[in-house]
Amino acid sequence: MKSPTRQRILAASGGLVLAACWLVAEERAFDNNFAEVAAVVEEMRGISMQQPAMAQNQSTPESRRSDRIDAMLRAFGTKAVPAVAAALADPDVGMRRNAALVLIDLNAPWSRKPRVDTTGAIPALIRAMDDPDAHVRAWAAHAIEPMGPAGAPAVPALIRLLSDPDEGPRNDSAIALRAIGAAAKSALPALRRNLEDPMKDPRNFARRAIEAIEADIVREKAPPPTGKKGGVK
Repeated sequence: MKSPTRQRILAASGGLVLAACWLVAEERAFDNNFAEVAAVVEEMRGISMQQPAMAQNQSTPESRRSDRIDAMLRAFGTKAVPAVAAALADPDVGMRRNAALVLIDLNAPWSRKPRVDTTGAIPALIRAMDDPDAHVRAWAAHAIEPMGPAGAPAVPALIRLLSDPDEGPRNDSAIALRAIGAAAKSALPALRRNLEDPMKDPRNFARRAIEAIEADIVREKAPPPTGKKGGVK
């Protein structure tokens, strides 16, 4: 006959084994999902996910292929994000560009499609802001913009991009900082320096970002609304 103490030990160890089994099952499910999504991501190789403006109802084999890839990745939801983010480190610059473009599109409010939370890609996007390709740097910053304040961990990298030698990263970093709002207040000195940028667009985007961040700071400091005098009727 088992003692009560031994039974408790066995019950506890059984719980640990069960928990370990669940962890293994979850890891295998993640691996399977990642592999499935990675196969779809691989289909981006050799095409551009940035489609040119076309006349209504006009399409090309490449545009239909990119639309199909986009739809499949969107259907995976957040499970698509790790594999797409991994492509930001691909040796092929075309794949890195496509990965950044897809991360923009998946979470874009203007796409009129179900949005996918891409905040899990923030660490990879921060690394991509140091990419040797200016398009990748710019689009990695742009991918932060739809996240709004949730993109705050990228603020230091976005500040660095404000002094990028290429105009695109300077523009897109300001756009992302504007969307982050008050949480990007540490970027205000760098944004003010960009008001003297030799190019018009970086100056304009910097000004808009400053206005948005300062307005958000004021809203945060505003006291909460109080009820009308005289109490509730």
